[in-house]
Amino acid sequence: MKNLLTVLMLLPAAALAQSTTIPVMGTAPAQAAAAQAAPESTKKTRNTRHKATAAARTLPQSVKPVAAAISTPAQALPQVVKPVVAPIPTPSQVTRDFYKAFTNDNLQLAEMLLQQGADINCRNCGEYTLLTLATHKSGYYGMAPMQWLLARGADINLYNLDDINNPLMVATSRLYRDGIYFLLKNGANPNSKNIQGNFPLALLGMRAGDIYSESFLSFFGALITAGARINDVNSMGYSSLMLSIASSRDCSPITVEAYLRNDANVDIRAKDGMTATDLVYKNALAGGRSCNEVYATLKSHKPGPRPVAAEAINLVPVTAQPAAMAPQPAMTPSILAGEWQGVFNATQPRQGSVAVTGVFSRSGEVIFSSQSGLRGSGSLKVAGEQVEGSFMAKSPLDAQGRPVFRNPDGSTDILFTLKGSHANGVMRGQYASAIESGNFVMCDDANYKQATECRPVQMSAEGSTGALLQAVGGLLGTLKGLSGK
Repeated sequence: MKNLLTVLMLLPAAALAQSTTIPVMGTAPAQAAAAQAAPESTKKTRNTRHKATAAARTLPQSVKPVAAAISTPAQALPQVVKPVVAPIPTPSQVTRDFYKAFTNDNLQLAEMLLQQGADINCRNCGEYTLLTLATHKSGYYGMAPMQWLLARGADINLYNLDDINNPLMVATSRLYRDGIYFLLKNGANPNSKNIQGNFPLALLGMRAGDIYSESFLSFFGALITAGARINDVNSMGYSSLMLSIASSRDCSPITVEAYLRNDANVDIRAKDGMTATDLVYKNALAGGRSCNEVYATLKSHKPGPRPVAAEAINLVPVTAQPAAMAPQPAMTPSILAGEWQGVFNATQPRQGSVAVTGVFSRSGEVIFSSQSGLRGSGSLKVAGEQVEGSFMAKSPLDAQGRPVFRNPDGSTDILFTLKGSHANGVMRGQYASAIESGNFVMCDDANYKQATECRPVQMSAEGSTGALLQAVGGLLGTLKGLSGK
């Protein structure tokens, strides 16, 4: 009976097992059944979890560290090695006292300190070397302090501690005429360059727009005569010619012609791409006076020799006889260099006197002008007391824009020639041109105030009228050029 009851109890469970399979979690059949019965989204979730579980059971792989995770210090970049410059020794007390004594004009004490070993060329005793300081003051005190220093061993080319200025650089930038002449005469280097790449002729070019052409040619001639290289360039690639053009919006035909006569290269191109012709054109566009004329001159000028690259220089010795050098024009004696004033006295075809002013440079360059408006330039040769020169002048225009005078062929460029002599600060002689001729008298600064013959006399009625008188004035202007300052 008991067994029968047991069988009856098991029969419903067996029937239920046949109709519905009840999976047991954790068994393979149960997992399969669950997968079949579960919705699609549930399948995806479970698959993802399964994969994640499998990935978690996988042994970790080695991962390359990123740059930010590097814990070792980075290798230091190589540093630029600057050249070691030996420091200038601190000046001795004797040297410092000498510097102070000289700057306070106590030359007697300065002399005593020199005997005790003071360094006359101290560069770190003050802002300037003593010779540079004396050059600064030469405009007021003259050449005596500079002479005193040079006689005792001062270095004429020594730069200040900043390597920007030395005596000649100061004299040129400040337009100290006597200082420039004095330093060049005593051996100053006209081609010395400072730390900024500037040199005396470059500094003069920068000041060209600040002074009259007559004065410029005086300084220019002194530097060229001393051996200044006309085609050197500064750190920006600008030559002295280019700097002179850039110094002012207006253009100076006389100044540019002086450069061209001394073989200035008009094709030098600066680092900014500009040439001398480009600079003149820029000035012309800005309305600069005389720039059209200078532009035409530079455009028609035959290019000068171009610089030769160092690697292209032929180092093979030359055995052939060198070509004979072209004769150099005689230099104007220092006694004639400077500004002269006087008169041109026309005698043919009419009579009249006109005042003129001229400037002579030591290199023989001459510029001139007259009250009639005639201006020109040329050259002067001196042999002993004899002088001979020639000058080209352009006719001024009248109120209607017509030339005041012309050559017989109708041209307006008038050539003047003159011959004469000089003595005791007075120059006398004869001049001639296609439009008039006569005599001239010119005096230097020291004689002009005293010599009445260098001043124009009252014009006659006939001589004071018409273009002919203006032409005479032009001739006088030519003579001004002869003074060449």
